[in-house]
Amino acid sequence: MTAPNLIEKFFGLDFHFTERSNLSLTIDFVRAILKNPRQMYFARKLAESVLRDVPDRVFNLEIQALFDFVRDRIRLTRDIKDVETIKTLERIYNEIEALGIFLGDCDDATILLAGLLMSVGYTVRIVITSTMQNVSDSFNHIFLQVLNPTDNKWYNLDPTIKTKPMGTVVRYKRISYFSV
Repeated sequence: MTAPNLIEKFFGLDFHFTERSNLSLTIDFVRAILKNPRQMYFARKLAESVLRDVPDRVFNLEIQALFDFVRDRIRLTRDIKDVETIKTLERIYNEIEALGIFLGDCDDATILLAGLLMSVGYTVRIVITSTMQNVSDSFNHIFLQVLNPTDNKWYNLDPTIKTKPMGTVVRYKRISYFSV
C-alpha cells in the first residue's frame, strides 16, 4: 500500500508510523498530509489567526510571522524509539488549541510550517539533510524552503533552531530537495 493510500485509510489516527529507514515513505506521508484538503483546513484556520495583524501582501512579514508561530509553539520531542512518528495537521492543531504548544520533532514542525504557508498561497519544498553530527551518512533532519514572491528566491525555514534567526540551517554533509 502506498503512503497516500495509507494516509486516506488512517487519517483517523493521531499518528502515522513508518520504518525509520524508509525515507521515501516518510516523504510520501508528508506530501499526502499537505495535499489533503481536510488537513489543510486546520492549517488555514491557524494561518488566519496568526496573520490577522500582519499588513496585507507584505510577504516577508507573513513568512516571518508564520515561522515565529511554529518556532515558538513547538516543544521539541524525539520520536518513539526506532519508529518515524508523523503527526497530521489536525493533530497538531488540536494540541495547539488545547495546550498552546505542540510536541514534535523536525518533521512535525516542517508539516505545520508547510501547511500554514501553503494554506495562504506560498510554494514550499521539503529539504532533507544528513547533519554534521550524524555519524552515518543517512538523512536525519528535515526542514523547509519557501519561495518568496517578493524576490522569487528560496529561503530556508527551520523552526527547530530556536536560538537563531529565520534562514539559519544546521550544518550538513548531504542535502536533497523534494517538491510538495
